[in-house]
Amino acid sequence: RDRPVEGHRRGDDGLAGLVLTLLRNGGLPIVMRQWSDEQVQRAGMLISMAPSRPFSGPQRAAVRRFLENGGVMLCMAGANHAGPIQPLLNDFGLSVPLSPLPPGDPGSEPRPMGFFRTPYLDTGKYRVHVAFYAGWPVLGTAQDAEALVHGFNDSAVIVRARVGKGKLILIGDTCFAMNKNLEAR
Repeated sequence: RDRPVEGHRRGDDGLAGLVLTLLRNGGLPIVMRQWSDEQVQRAGMLISMAPSRPFSGPQRAAVRRFLENGGVMLCMAGANHAGPIQPLLNDFGLSVPLSPLPPGDPGSEPRPMGFFRTPYLDTGKYRVHVAFYAGWPVLGTAQDAEALVHGFNDSAVIVRARVGKGKLILIGDTCFAMNKNLEAR
């Protein structure tokens, strides 16, 4: 019996809103159950939402090739879920400050921004806002990194790094593309 692909559910933690948005804009969302370099290189966009384990060395090399050849990758992770994606982000000069810090770490905890809406485009005729479910600050240390959206205290919450012909976009919110953010009333 056919069942909906996990993650495409309509519940709060589902991705139905993201899938519909991609379909409405000409995309064909495919969930990779197992890593495939061939699928990655054929894709136009990769989306990673707070993975539970780090990308391996060969997977990181495949992502680099994908980006250098013009692909776009969206990475979504809040500070409390960023550990596994951090090595991949570091390859491109991006990061999410981690929380909680290990005991004895002298660094300071990043400050969560929580739920908020902020303008990201002002055409002069209208302002477009973007909503975050649980925003966290992100950093772009790469020479060409650019903050695209700011949250509280002018902290970046979305940054972009250009890699070859492609772009890696980091969103500091694990739930950014979930229904509870996109489809909430």
